[in-house]
Amino acid sequence: MRLCLLLNDDYTPYWKWLATEFRKLPDIEELDRNLVGLTTNSDLWVQAGHVKAICRDMFMRLAAKGLIHEDPDADEHCLSVANRDLRRLMNDKGLPAESWSISAVVPGARRLPDNLSK
Repeated sequence: MRLCLLLNDDYTPYWKWLATEFRKLPDIEELDRNLVGLTTNSDLWVQAGHVKAICRDMFMRLAAKGLIHEDPDADEHCLSVANRDLRRLMNDKGLPAESWSISAVVPGARRLPDNLSK
């Protein structure tokens, strides 16, 4: 909520006004529904869906303000940094780093395209 206020050059001087001021922002209804759904539902799968929708909404808001690139793959991804550091560590130890990736070390991590993992 605070990030949305900040993106709209608005603020709330008193924390109790946060929800009220947030709901006055333009084009906020869907985000508000997802925030409410996240806090009122105990089903983890439903909560995960709300978190995904909130992240997508915030991504679009940040991109619309020009604060991040509209293409999610254009900015350096944290896994690419970890992959690069892992390769450097493997090289320092004399191991064949080109055969390693963060996905080999972190179960469930997706392998990044080569242009992002170096």
